[in-house]
This record gives sequence, C-alpha cells and structure tokens, in this order.
Amino acid sequence: MFDDIEVRLGWGASAEVVRKVPETGLVVFGEVVDVGDKIRQTCILAEEHGYDWVWIDTCYIDKTSSTDLSEAINSMFLWYSYAEICYAYLDDVPSDDELDTETSAFRRARWHTRGRTLQELIAPSLLLFISQDWVVIGDKIGLASLLSNISGIRRKVITRESHFTTVSVAGRMSWASNRQTTRLEDEAYCLMGLFAVHMPTIYGEGRQAFQRLQHQIMQQRLDTTLFAWGRWMSTVMTSIPAEEIYKSFATTKNNHIYLLAKSPHDFEKPFGNMNVYFTLTLTIPLQPYLPGHWKNREPPPNVDPTTGPFGVLEVPRFQLTNYGVECRLPVFESGGITIAVLFSETRDRHIGLLLHPSTAKMQDAARPKYHVGHGFRRANGSLCVRRLVALGADWHAFEFNGERVPAGACRWRDLFIADAPPARERDERLVICYALHCLRPAPPFWVPHWLVGRLAALGLELRRPTIVSHPSAEGEPLLCMLRFQALRGREAVQIVMGTCDQCVLSDEEDEEDDGSEEASGGGEDDADEDRAQDSGADAEEVDGTDTEELETTPEPEPTTDTEQEPEVDLTDDNATVASGATSETEEAPRLGANYTHPVHWARVSVYSKANWNFKTEWTHDCETDHVDAWPGMSCDFGDDERTVRLSFARSPVAPEVTVIAHIDLLGTVEVFPRRGVP
Repeated sequence: MFDDIEVRLGWGASAEVVRKVPETGLVVFGEVVDVGDKIRQTCILAEEHGYDWVWIDTCYIDKTSSTDLSEAINSMFLWYSYAEICYAYLDDVPSDDELDTETSAFRRARWHTRGRTLQELIAPSLLLFISQDWVVIGDKIGLASLLSNISGIRRKVITRESHFTTVSVAGRMSWASNRQTTRLEDEAYCLMGLFAVHMPTIYGEGRQAFQRLQHQIMQQRLDTTLFAWGRWMSTVMTSIPAEEIYKSFATTKNNHIYLLAKSPHDFEKPFGNMNVYFTLTLTIPLQPYLPGHWKNREPPPNVDPTTGPFGVLEVPRFQLTNYGVECRLPVFESGGITIAVLFSETRDRHIGLLLHPSTAKMQDAARPKYHVGHGFRRANGSLCVRRLVALGADWHAFEFNGERVPAGACRWRDLFIADAPPARERDERLVICYALHCLRPAPPFWVPHWLVGRLAALGLELRRPTIVSHPSAEGEPLLCMLRFQALRGREAVQIVMGTCDQCVLSDEEDEEDDGSEEASGGGEDDADEDRAQDSGADAEEVDGTDTEELETTPEPEPTTDTEQEPEVDLTDDNATVASGATSETEEAPRLGANYTHPVHWARVSVYSKANWNFKTEWTHDCETDHVDAWPGMSCDFGDDERTVRLSFARSPVAPEVTVIAHIDLLGTVEVFPRRGVP
C-alpha cells in the first residue's frame, strides 16, 4: 500500500529502508541508512506498543515524482483512517504541561494551527499525543472536549460518534479557517479528504487550487452553505444606489462580490460565531420543507406541504458555466435589493444571499447576471457592504431590513452569479502604480513586489494606493499613502511617504532655500476608504466586508486638484479601477531639473482594534520624518506589542533619487498569522 519509503523497526542510529519492487509488488529490504531522531524515536515507541511496521509523514513520499506526490496527497486521509494508531508529536509541549489550563503549552501548540494536521485529528480512530521528550500525554478520545474547544470541531466528530460528513460544507471549511499552510495550494489539498474530493495537485497554481476544490464540491454535493461565508447584516441599514456600489466597492481585492470564497479563511463562522447548517440534510430543521421533515409533525392550517413556501416544492440547483454559476433558488426583491434564499440556517434563523445586478458589457438580456453583496449606509454616514442576511425563523413570512416580506413574494428563479474574479484580478503580484514602479524617470520610492507578497502571506494585503501628487516638472513633490490591511480582524499598517519641497537641493541652487510651502493633502478622515487618486484618475475604494468591522466616514471633499473620478464597472470580466499606469498617449510624470536630489520622508501608523478609526496626516515633521536622518535609514514605529520597522536602502540603479523600502513586523504580539511564509 505504501510506496518508497517505509521504515523497518529497529534501534540504534540507523534503520533499514523498505522499498517496493514495481515489477512484483513485493517489499524487500534495502541498504542501511542513518535516520533522524524523530524516525528513531517513533520506531521505538511503535515497538513498545506492539507494532512491527510504522509509516512516518516526514519520509513517506517520493517528492521527485509528481505522480507519487499527487497520489499520496489524495490518499493521505484514507491512510490515516486505516491506521491502527497514529502519533502526533508536539515538539513545543513538555510532558509536565497542564493541558487543561488556559495558558497551557498544549493549547498553544503549533500542531493545532497547521492545515495538514486537521486530517490527522479527524481521520484516525486512535490518536496519541506525544510530548517533546517522547512521553504520551493523552489521546484524542480522552481530550475530546479540550480539542473541541481549541479547534472548533464538534466533540462527537472528534470521537467519531458522528461522521464528519454530517457537518455542512461551511462547517467543515470553518475548521480550517484559522489554520496555516506553507504553500498556498495546500489550503485546498489538505481539505480534499474532508470532502471526499480527488483532484490533481498542481503546485504553482496558487489559490486557483481552492477554486478547483470548490468546483469539485459543487459537482458532488448539493450544499448551499458553500456560499454562506462573509459578513452579514445585523442591524437595519439604508441601501445605497447601485451606482455608488459600483464606484465604491468594485475593487480587485474585494473577492466578497463573487460567489466562491478566495480561501478557507473566508469561512470563519458568521452570525455571531454560530454554526451554519444545510436545511435539506437536517433531520429536524428549523422548519420542515421536504416530505421527510413532516414525519410526526402536523403542518399549520395555512401551510401546504406539497407546494412548499415558494409556490412549488423544488430543491436548489447550481452548475458552473463559462457565464458564471447557473443557480435555481427562491428569490425575492425588497427595497430594490435582490435576495436569494440559500436553504442554509442557524438554529434560529434562515439565511439569505444579497445580490446586485452585474454591469458586465457582455451580457445576455435573457439571462440576468448578478454579483454577490450589497452596499449600505449606516446611521452615522459610514459605508459597508454585506453578503448575507438573516431572514427570520419563518420562511412563510420573511423579515428583511426591519420589514415583513409580503406573502408569495419569494418564488423560484433561474439566475447567473459571478463565481470568481477574472484572471487579471487574481494575479498575486500587484503592480502598485506607475509613480512607484518605473525606471525613467526614476521614482523617489520603490516598493518591491516581493515585499508586497510577503506581507500578503502574513495576512496584510495592500489596498489600492493613494497618490495625492506626482513629482512634476514644476518641482511638485511626491505625496502618497500605502495601507496594508488584514482581511480578518482589525490590524493595519499605513505608510505615508513623500519628498520634502522645503529641503530640495537642485544642481543650480545647492545653497539656496526654494521657499516653497510644505506639501499638504489636507488631512482627511480616511476610515475604511482608500483614496485612490493616482494622477487624479483612480476610483475611490471602500472595503467593508473582509475585515472585522471597517468603519467609514462620509466622503470628504477632494483637497487636491484632481480630475473627476471615473465610473467603475462591477463585473467579472470588465471591472476596472485605474491603477496609476499611464496610457500609451499619456505623458509619464517627469522629475524636473530642480528635483534631481529629492529629500525623502516617511511615517508609519499602526492600527489595531483599539485605534481603528483611520486619520491620514499628509504633512510631515522635517526633524523626525526625514529618512536620511534615521540611523541606518531605519526607524521603528508603533509600540512594544506592535512594532513596525520601516527601513530604506539606496537603489543601485538611481542612488541619488530612489530609495528601496523594506518592512519588518516586530513586537510581542504575533500579528496577522495566516500561513507560513516561504
């Protein structure tokens, strides 16, 4: 069953290697090789428990063969479930640890945060936990309640009293929502066994692997909780016009406007951390729908079990097409908003999916196409976008946004929903903007793509940059802002950078003060808004879903002399937001003759839940913010818990003009953990 390599039991510094002969299928012993302490100690432990053979995850795959690698990853869940016993070695937990305490090393063990170990917890019938000094400290049956508290998995699933497939798709996805993987693709591959999915492993495809996993789940399972992720409406709010949705919320990073999730992290439990169930598979749902649900239950006088609450007794259908996901769902309209009933529920409410019409240029009038989510304005004027809505406990009388939905308003409809961003929006390498990524003229600052990717791997994704002013022939300084913001939770790092127009030395005026006024973008409240004003052409961006709570403020009047912001199409294949790149006919911004020796300045603001309301200060202090004045061109910002070190180095291409940025996340708080960083 197991291919090269399996370890034969033995003691000492070496053990015999087992190889499978392809022609005969026989197992023969090979040469003696040195092995590490983990393999040696595992062999000793297994022998003590009466086993002759052991399989170890650190040496079981021939990774030089893509075929063997794919077969092993697809079979791993099955191998764990067939094992007589499994050992989980915790190298960060001592044998004298008090497991049940709130601060125990067992609770904080890395094993609980790894994506691969999820199947190790669920699949085997007997799992022993081994301390760092190779002492058995417990098993998963005896520690089931504690493990349930740590992992969020139901205790009966851990003990195998309930099969894991009885949990909805959204529920199983939520088990992986806080786990990390070294490779992006493993976010999907480590979940294949949980959904009985088999698909080729293609390392290098990135998050497309998770899209393929969801496609396979759609083909094999009728479970609409696959779409029940993201933020939900918890209070009555005012709907904003569709045009404002397209302008404010259509951004490449806002994957919440698509039907399928970007990663398992999107499946953190919504609705106040409540479980989400698929109504049709429940034995006792919130309300009966299928004939089997009415067993031993008498329908109310005004309810006809043969027609259901939506005019005809059907079940939802969905199919992936090149036009989006073709869905058949109960749908109703309220206040200009389209709501689809998902047949998903918590224990006290039904769940609906908010939709808005797509503005894709290529559309079939007979097949209306939608995007997910809708924009709302709170009482304080702030904007937000929501995907899901609680519809109450009675689907014969839904409630939406504080109003009762008229009886008979919800009926079955066929509609198409955009499933995922187009290819150009899935590109992980973000071209920030022309002003910071060009060779001629050389930019004052250079933010490397690898740095953007590294911070994204830590959970901080770059929002659309704000370019208030470009270096110009008249000597106008650069003024820009970059915000790296967590998709989950309230964590953000905001960097304001510029060149000082009071300290610029030209080739002709080395000793003269140019006397120009200090650049100011007019400090403006910038809560949950990315002022995308790159060359006066970027559309304003507001993202209110992917974070814990994004508070926004009413839109301020522009304080810079910019052109009117363009309309933005919210589509799957036509959505565009200006990125600052110049067109073929537009002349690129050029540095003036008196701007060949810019004086760089920068400042960092670190945001968390305690100070979440953003306020961007566009001015700077020449005494503290000039980069050349920092020791080693490096400076720390924040506090002891959250420290951000911003440093610069002279570019070898244009050392007099360009400095290259580098960011280190320091401090005592482990901020933004999502997955391992290569």
